[in-house]
Amino acid sequence: MPLITAIVVGPFAYQRWSEARRLEEIRQAKQQAAQIDATPLADFLKELEQTSPEKTLLVLYTGNTQAHLEPCGCFIGQSGGLPRRAAAVKRIREKGFDPLLVDLGGLLPSEASKMPESSFQEVALSNGADGTSPDSATRSLDRLRTQTALAAMEVMGYQAVVPSQAEANFGTSFVTDVLSNQSFPLLAANLEAAALTVQPFLLKTVGGKTVALIGLAGLEEKPTSPWKTESPFDALDHLLPQIQSRADFVVVLNNFSKERNREIARQYPNLSAILSDETGESEQVGNVLLAYSHSKGKTLGALTLSMGGGVPKASAQPIALTEE
Repeated sequence: MPLITAIVVGPFAYQRWSEARRLEEIRQAKQQAAQIDATPLADFLKELEQTSPEKTLLVLYTGNTQAHLEPCGCFIGQSGGLPRRAAAVKRIREKGFDPLLVDLGGLLPSEASKMPESSFQEVALSNGADGTSPDSATRSLDRLRTQTALAAMEVMGYQAVVPSQAEANFGTSFVTDVLSNQSFPLLAANLEAAALTVQPFLLKTVGGKTVALIGLAGLEEKPTSPWKTESPFDALDHLLPQIQSRADFVVVLNNFSKERNREIARQYPNLSAILSDETGESEQVGNVLLAYSHSKGKTLGALTLSMGGGVPKASAQPIALTEE
């Protein structure tokens, strides 16, 4: 007869096993919650090894980072953070690529848009906050985070920032006195202001092929605003005839809504791509690629431009900024 062995588990041992199983289920649930739909950096670097730095134009971009300095959240596997972003940019450059590095706006904490503009002007620019306001500590922390983020962007070698309404909500002086005095220019073809140093576009040539990056700022024009904003369509109507003869690829950078960008893509079908600080998956409108960002600096966007059989090609993907 077969021998049947029975194992009797005491209450204490069963309790320990049950608790260990419960903790493992929690750990797995946290990891799944933390996962982000983006390409691991190691995989992206392998993709770069299959291409030539002399034949590929690369644009790295962030948007709607909200001055987040570290990975957002507390779960294992969270993506983001300035140190990881800097490390990713460095490793891409080590592959021989010389990418354009740009930000699409939304640099400031999202809480800024919920408060009156006047609440931020003193905090954003003054070093003499007296702490009498109940919100002064929070605002001072936001100011410090933003200053740290801007300093890190200079170290990483950002080449342009498209100003957005989020920055203006921190006080118009933040845009005119702080943002416009960084080492990287403000890119805004639809913005006119004597108090601002802005440029409409940026050109870069690699392997005889040139990309033009056109900035369109989503700043609101108010009676007290120190700038005038032009319709993005009027700005493009004026600028594109000058640029298209000089560039093989034309990419628009902005902080507009998805629907507004779809309108732009439909009206200007010869654009290569539109990059926005909105969150979402890439989409194609005719021949124009629309690519978006992940909020809070969770990813680093990568736009790849190349010529395939004489035909311009554009593709975009988010790179996960996780521990490796």
